[in-house]
Amino acid sequence: MISTTPYLIRAIYDWCADQGFTPHLLVDASIDGVVVPRQLVENDSIVLNIQPTAVRSMEMSNEWIMFNARFSGKPMEVAVPVNAVRAIFARENGLGCAFEASSDVIPDELKPIREELSAPLKKDKKQKISKGNIKPKNKKDQDKKSHLKLV
Repeated sequence: MISTTPYLIRAIYDWCADQGFTPHLLVDASIDGVVVPRQLVENDSIVLNIQPTAVRSMEMSNEWIMFNARFSGKPMEVAVPVNAVRAIFARENGLGCAFEASSDVIPDELKPIREELSAPLKKDKKQKISKGNIKPKNKKDQDKKSHLKLV
């Protein structure tokens, strides 16, 4: 199955362009295959301006984001695997989308925690459901009213 990440990256990129904002990528430069100016990498990360006027020959596929750009006046071909993108956002307001590291780059000591969180709830921990509503576990919770209304 193809990840949703490349689709979300393209959607936020298009949204930035429609709003007249400057799209930026936050890239994990420690991921294999990342080709960026290493002199600009700090703490294994780099922020790239991908505004159409700042790059040339931009290609965004489901696996790669590639373009040509100038850094300190020197032309360079940039290649970023989609799994190295940690966020895409608008410079002007910071709005955008952040992405988790894929499971293959999660440290081994954190994998059991991720599996536990992904596992279905145990039968004894499930809340009882009646008439489509979740029953509160205790009297205190029963007195609380929802602030949501159906329209």
